[in-house]
Amino acid sequence: QAFAELNGAHLKFVEDAARLLYREFDGDRRIADFRIACSHLESLHSHDAVSVINKGLPSGLSADFSAFRDLIC
Repeated sequence: QAFAELNGAHLKFVEDAARLLYREFDGDRRIADFRIACSHLESLHSHDAVSVINKGLPSGLSADFSAFRDLIC
């Protein structure tokens, strides 16, 4: 129960994780372009939560993502 209470006190959705990673990658001058795909393997729902974000360069990587099966461990 202590784990559940601690976990509930620090909620983070998959979208939050993607935004945190975006800030880190975007702030690193060594990284020219990127696409981040995060997945939360659901235990309560019949589907997983997925968030995809990219740097947004005009001719760079797009946010189109279809390799969702690659996110499953």
